[in-house]
Amino acid sequence: MHQKIKSLQLLTPTFHDNDNDGVGDFKGVTEKLDLLKKIGVTTVYPTPVIEIQKDEYFNPYDVVDHLQVDKRFGTEADFKELVEAAHNRDMYVVMDLPVTSVSIHHPWFRDGESDVFVTAKEGSKAFDQPNYHPFPSDNTTKYLGYPTAANPVLNWSNTKVKGTIEEAIKKYLLIGLDGFHIDHISQLALDETGKTNPDTAIAALKELTSMIKKVLSSSHRDIGEVHAKARETGDLHYVVDDSFAKLSTEKCSKGVAVCAHDTLSESNARHQADSYIPYWQFSNADNSRLASRFDPETANLLNFLQLTLPGAMSVYYGQELGLKDVGTPPSPRGIMQWTASGKDHHGFLSSNEANIGKLFFGESDDAKEEDNFETQYAQENSQLKVYQKLARMRQRDEALILGSTVKDELI
Repeated sequence: MHQKIKSLQLLTPTFHDNDNDGVGDFKGVTEKLDLLKKIGVTTVYPTPVIEIQKDEYFNPYDVVDHLQVDKRFGTEADFKELVEAAHNRDMYVVMDLPVTSVSIHHPWFRDGESDVFVTAKEGSKAFDQPNYHPFPSDNTTKYLGYPTAANPVLNWSNTKVKGTIEEAIKKYLLIGLDGFHIDHISQLALDETGKTNPDTAIAALKELTSMIKKVLSSSHRDIGEVHAKARETGDLHYVVDDSFAKLSTEKCSKGVAVCAHDTLSESNARHQADSYIPYWQFSNADNSRLASRFDPETANLLNFLQLTLPGAMSVYYGQELGLKDVGTPPSPRGIMQWTASGKDHHGFLSSNEANIGKLFFGESDDAKEEDNFETQYAQENSQLKVYQKLARMRQRDEALILGSTVKDELI
């Protein structure tokens, strides 16, 4: 049942470092599965997994090889060990499947294989669109870049592209993976004016689901009118709703209560109209952390709201602790904090003897030393313990995940 999913989205390089080289890894995630299960996590969603270009740690769409895991995070055997360890604990593992774009460092782009990308020839309507960019060796042909010029969009009608994606799907399913997160599906179905063709997007979605036969999620902000058609064909299991991930105290000029009420009303209207299962995200790697967008009390209330909404849900690592953005400039991609500060950098390293000096990734400098897993797990009414109790209640009471939502006026 997809609605029972309580997923923890984590950034592989900043979650836990098993080999003490300063970069998190698959073994580090495996090492923490027991703690995650204790607080009610049912599904682990590490990202990135697939090999991305060496100057990037976080963007899963900077792919350089769909068929290889990123060796900075471990070997394929390490990833398989993570999946098997999760299954041994009745947990699941899902990952990003980047089907729409790759890195400009991908061999296909580097070798000038323009036919595998969405292109526009000189004189066409798309050629002068701002999201089309010239190939380094051919000024008469441009490629579509999304989300940036560094990510050329793949041509889904190309047999080499489809074959590679299908091979990747088979590879990771044979490892034992339980599902994929697929984003930006609309980019596979743009016409020459840059507008999405819903029928073409659905055709691509049908091909992907026939390959996968597993849980499929895709972000509503990138699909638009594809929703209704996807519902009709049964090719969309649930859709990420990140409306709350974009809210902040500053954006809620009429107060947080009014803002949350209006946002939830709009979201529910979409879900009821399209009859899809929402997959709630209140924080993610692309937006400031919840505790940095709101004061601590409000952030706690929003966590409570997320855990009591019907549908599936995804918590961004550290959200259960109330972690804030860290570093300069502040980023939501700092390390997960397992213990109080020390030479092991809040337990991010597996050894206190590693002594690797300053981390490449940001970490909290909270003087109270309360923003870590160990401290909060020992406190009965900490934010982590409240999360744990709500997660257990959600697992036990199906009304919380299957019940309907009734809209009322805000008092």
